[in-house]
Amino acid sequence: MHYTVLLFIISWVTTVAGALSVSLSSGTTRASEPLNITWRHDKHEKVPFFLEKIKLDEPGGPGSPMVVDIANSSADVGASSIEFNRTGLFAVIAVNAQTNQSLFTTEINVVSATSSSVPAPTSSTTTTMSNSTSNMTKNHVAASAVAGGVAGGITGLVLLSITFILCWRRNRHRKASLQIPYPFYDESKGSETGALVSRGIKPAEPGVQTPQQSGVGETSRMATMSRIEEEQPAAWQSENSVYINDGDEAAIDIDGSVTEVSEQPPAYTSEC
Repeated sequence: MHYTVLLFIISWVTTVAGALSVSLSSGTTRASEPLNITWRHDKHEKVPFFLEKIKLDEPGGPGSPMVVDIANSSADVGASSIEFNRTGLFAVIAVNAQTNQSLFTTEINVVSATSSSVPAPTSSTTTTMSNSTSNMTKNHVAASAVAGGVAGGITGLVLLSITFILCWRRNRHRKASLQIPYPFYDESKGSETGALVSRGIKPAEPGVQTPQQSGVGETSRMATMSRIEEEQPAAWQSENSVYINDGDEAAIDIDGSVTEVSEQPPAYTSEC
């Protein structure tokens, strides 16, 4: 499974690179028997390369790569050979000698040298393994992407909600802190009452009028006195009596007796 995934990744990189084409005479060979390899470079990408062979079916996974040098590897076309001293499944990889980038990969099945015949692997078996691995990889990547997207979306939504709540509470607290209740003296009611005043403006002490309140109170007092004077009955005083005009004309003598009069008494004039 591990080496299949490795080969899939390497094949994908090779497809992207596309600068080198390598052909093998057979996909199956005997141990210690040369296997012919030919290559062709892209005319715009003539880079030197070397081959690596990796045993894929080791008990602990793919083994260490073994380097195979290729003479005149930067030529347009060329041919070489490679040998395998052990039986099993191997991967042959062409590596860019300048950047160590994989350019090509394929699988080789190596059988015993005493084998009477060399079995050729069918293309259907290889294709089935490749497609299965590709589908499993794509499904796993798709599932991981969906799970990551859902988790990221939920996390972002939670963080956005928390930020909105904190900002709302902060603005509410700020507005509440700008207005606090202070008692002030209401002159018209003659008592203290509460009101919301802006922070930083010290309320007036009970019984102490501010200049604005003093002006308003003086104006109210003068208006009240004028109204009282209009409602009070007109009166005049003579030497022996006081005249009061309250609707019922009467004269009050100095001794306390009341004498009704029908006519307005003459205006009082003082003698100097």
